[in-house]
Amino acid sequence: MQAPQAPLFARQDVVELFPTLVWAFDLAPALAAQCNAALLQQLQEITATRPPQKNDLSQQSDHDLHHRPCFQPLAPAIDQSVRAIMAHLQLEEAPFQVTGAWLNLSAPGIRHHEHAHPNNWLSLVYYVKTPKGGDTIRFYDPRPQAQVLMPKTRKLSPLTGSSITIAATAGRLLAFPSWFKHSVDANTGEGERVSLAINVMFQQFGERMAAPMWKPKLAHPGAPAGAPVAARPFTIPPVLKPPGGRR
Repeated sequence: MQAPQAPLFARQDVVELFPTLVWAFDLAPALAAQCNAALLQQLQEITATRPPQKNDLSQQSDHDLHHRPCFQPLAPAIDQSVRAIMAHLQLEEAPFQVTGAWLNLSAPGIRHHEHAHPNNWLSLVYYVKTPKGGDTIRFYDPRPQAQVLMPKTRKLSPLTGSSITIAATAGRLLAFPSWFKHSVDANTGEGERVSLAINVMFQQFGERMAAPMWKPKLAHPGAPAGAPVAARPFTIPPVLKPPGGRR
């Protein structure tokens, strides 16, 4: 009889490095009902003169809805969710603002292409109506090198898939980095899919956060170490001569 083999490992562990996160917040039913009613009323006013569907992509409203009354019931949830994400990431508190908010309308058979939301930090989607068959959002692996080798898997998962869908139920608010590419599969349900997209960015990002965060080892003459240096005017001389050969 063969003797049992001694364990090879004293311990096994997995360390997740550089994860890409998606946060989900399900609104309280009473608040969700209030938000949905306001947004659907706004959608009804917008679509009273709806243009014809020109392709198989979803239609969008103006992106200034965060300045309209229909956004107000949802505003506290947006504020609190963004603050919760900043706390989860252990970021220093900083003022932020909604830079755009718009309704997305997807009739049966309508999809939306793969895209990201540039020039923003965080993007959110609030779901107003999601018929069965139109109740997911698809995210794509942001690591192109991960698809160079793709061994066969017993089951696709967030660890092995090149794209993953997440449930998008009415009353749910999803948040993700604005650079995270996503799309919406074709609506195979019987009703329209309605969602509100929101972009969030830090206020005065250039003034507050874009400067180098390291401290200089060599101080500017006459200034204490770490003190800001007064900016000097800087101009780039023209390279192209205007017509006639004169500068």
